[in-house]
Amino acid sequence: MSERKSTCPNCEITAKARKANLVKNAEKAYGKAPADEYVELREKSKKDLYLNDTLSQISSVYLDETTGQLNLKFKCECSVCGFIRNYNKKINLLEDEC
Repeated sequence: MSERKSTCPNCEITAKARKANLVKNAEKAYGKAPADEYVELREKSKKDLYLNDTLSQISSVYLDETTGQLNLKFKCECSVCGFIRNYNKKINLLEDEC
């Protein structure tokens, strides 16, 4: 079994949309908002996206020697947004094409 952490694809999509919205708001504020407010909006929109590794991934691959089945399991779950995926596959090495 192996475990690792990475960036959640769902959180990444949400963060990119939020950043695009900040850029749009800064562009709309140009010439309309007070200068200090515009500068603040512009600075927020320029910040790089930083996403924590919130996606836990657990995978395992093992061979059941009694049945000749290769078992593949993968699960990932985000601790922030709740994104979750499960994948289980059994391949009969004696019958299936690999």
